[in-house]
Amino acid sequence: MFGCCTSTIPDGVAVIGENAFNGCKNLEFIRLPDSVAHIEKSAFSECTSLKSITLPDGVVDIGDFASCNCSNLADLMIPASVISFSNTAFYKCQGLESICVAPGNSIYYSECNCCIEIKTRRLVLGCQNSTIPDSIVNIGADAFGGCTRLREITIPDSVKVIGYEAFCGCNNLISAIISDGVERICKKSFMNCSSMKELHIPASVSEVEDFAFSSCSSMKSITVAADNKVYRSEDNCFIRRKDNVLVLGCMKSIIPDGVTEIGDDAFYGCSALTDVYLPESVTKIGDSAFDGSGLANVTISESVNYIGAYAFHQCNDLTSVVIPNNVKYIGELAFSGFDYASEKRDIFCEASKKPGRWHREWTDDDSNIYWKGEWDYDENGNPFVQ
Repeated sequence: MFGCCTSTIPDGVAVIGENAFNGCKNLEFIRLPDSVAHIEKSAFSECTSLKSITLPDGVVDIGDFASCNCSNLADLMIPASVISFSNTAFYKCQGLESICVAPGNSIYYSECNCCIEIKTRRLVLGCQNSTIPDSIVNIGADAFGGCTRLREITIPDSVKVIGYEAFCGCNNLISAIISDGVERICKKSFMNCSSMKELHIPASVSEVEDFAFSSCSSMKSITVAADNKVYRSEDNCFIRRKDNVLVLGCMKSIIPDGVTEIGDDAFYGCSALTDVYLPESVTKIGDSAFDGSGLANVTISESVNYIGAYAFHQCNDLTSVVIPNNVKYIGELAFSGFDYASEKRDIFCEASKKPGRWHREWTDDDSNIYWKGEWDYDENGNPFVQ
């Protein structure tokens, strides 16, 4: 059931059990006997010194997080016998340099340091030295997840879908060229790619899911191909055409007049964003719209009537904010998480009392709340407590 850094796995063992070597940080080399057919969940997870694991021709399946965060594992040989392995089996193996599938495997093959599913042409695992072949149709979920040594990638025209968390946590990824052909960018695909500075969305993209580019904190430029029928860009804002919802912004965004809504998680984790002015066209601020951003100053226009849950959560530099009288709804913990031990955020409400549709926990004990009659504007238009 359990092993250690000096273990020699005896012949006859059929299963490496769940968590068998989990966290065995001094384990450097392991050889599995020919009898092993199954490697279960987290069997070698967090073996951060593991440099080599020999998988015999006989292993059939490899479970969730089986070798997660084995950061010194450089080479991976997948035997011909493997018919399935979890998309998270080698998650965060950032030291991985080469991926090879043994000839004769009926389910997978390797090309350009990529492991690819034969039937679907889905790239299921990549590494820092991968080049995505032109035959690929789908970048699978977690395919490059946590690959911190990946610095640049070109996604060819053949790819239609970039999967869930496909490049999530690739925090040294500087350049990701998304070629014209990609139609769908799934949830969290490029989340926490904190070194990406530019994003260009081609004409072919028709769907970008939630958090796809969240916490890309170095992003300075967002553009969309002029002939994209679903999205457009203006002033470094990524905007959906049919309803003028701002889907994604960055540190250099200037919200243009005509935008009707700041979409859910639009500026999530945008730590370099400091100032935002919302034009009169904006009526809604979505859930987590500015959550975790570096926002220090925000002007909420009189037209805003809806502020979603966690909209300004953990905006630690936002020390003061005015909520206009027209705001009829504020979601759960929208103004919570002000992380300063020595002071509290000042929230000036133009309403005389809390409206009925504001969530009972729209803020927390980290804020001073002032209602109409308790404060006024000075000659410069700044709020002060009377």
